Amino acid sequence: MECKICHNEIGSSEICPHCGYGATAETGDTTFALLPGKAIGKRYVISNIIAKNENEIIYSAWDMKDRCTAAVKEFFPASLVSRQEDGSLAAIGNEEAAKYAEEYEKISDSYKASGEVISENYTLYLISKAQSNSKGAVSKATPKAPKKNTVAEKKKSGSKAPVVILSLLFILSLLAA
Repeated sequence: MECKICHNEIGSSEICPHCGYGATAETGDTTFALLPGKAIGKRYVISNIIAKNENEIIYSAWDMKDRCTAAVKEFFPASLVSRQEDGSLAAIGNEEAAKYAEEYEKISDSYKASGEVISENYTLYLISKAQSNSKGAVSKATPKAPKKNTVAEKKKSGSKAPVVILSLLFILSLLAA
């Protein structure tokens, strides 16, 4: 079987060992999140939600160019905007639109200082590569065949290793910036 996100072979596994698709963090309500498979910047394909708070949603994603995982942090102040069917954001009302414009400008400077930023869908996305060396160069992910039962055993035991690893790498990259 082929993964719907990164298109690597996953056999009968429920969780892709390459991009993590199928593993979801306990994030509560996901009705406002981007759907798996949505492309950001024609390069990063959303896989799963890693975390969310009142202003941001962090996703795991697959980098189609470098063929590796990445974390995508979306500016999403839930009290000010709603998600449209096409994935874009729209302000809830006039007062919220003014507040959103203010917050957007503030977060834009912060995101730009932290790394690669993509502006689309009327919001911002901060990209953090999950696989890089000490000089910041992205290493090419070479797909490997999963070990038999490894992914299935992790699924049974409730392991969220791919999600936790992406979360930690994303946080470390933000701290280093």
